[in-house]
Amino acid sequence: MAGHPAPPSLGLVGTVNVDESAHAFSRKVLDRAFVLELAARDLGDWQAAAGAPRLDPWPASAWAPRAVRLGELSDLPRDDRRVVERAVAAVAEAAERLAPSAGVGYRSRDEIALFALHAAETPDVFRDEVGPVDPLDLALLTKLVPRLDGARGADRAAAFDLLAWAAGRSSASANDAQAFVDDWISDGRPSALVDARFPRTAARLARIAEGALDDGVASFWS
Repeated sequence: MAGHPAPPSLGLVGTVNVDESAHAFSRKVLDRAFVLELAARDLGDWQAAAGAPRLDPWPASAWAPRAVRLGELSDLPRDDRRVVERAVAAVAEAAERLAPSAGVGYRSRDEIALFALHAAETPDVFRDEVGPVDPLDLALLTKLVPRLDGARGADRAAAFDLLAWAAGRSSASANDAQAFVDDWISDGRPSALVDARFPRTAARLARIAEGALDDGVASFWS
């Protein structure tokens, strides 16, 4: 991102325990944050790592965003415009399905699209042990899915509908969600569904749908 002007901005990072000692974030906070989970992946691995990972330092200019609102972007190259338009379309579609449970504002739309736009400049960073990771998938997972948190029928319906959308399916009834969750459980509850439209978002929504079906609560935080 070197060479882009740096608009005035402030970034804050904080942590919170997700257990009985803490409440879920308010919608006002979620509208201004990306939620990153730090979970224990292997409790059986207790020995020190063989060596520290190699880290490439980033210059200060790399932290300067191209914009903090979509309206500040102008004269976008064709490839950049495609990235933004894809993200905006996805947010609009997801927001429509999430609407019965929680609204999505312009701030969230802009931050998701800008996340995807900036990520396109460093595609090699967005990989895991399997292969490339879609930055838009990560942005939807960390920005929109945490807004699901409720036990109303509308919350459950929104979770089922959003699951169908993220998986690339059209049906969203409780029976359809149950069949999808059963398949997800049979596969070992993976953190990404490779055949889904948005693999990581769909996998997390399967976990949320499981809770909605079993306990009546559709919550990212459970």
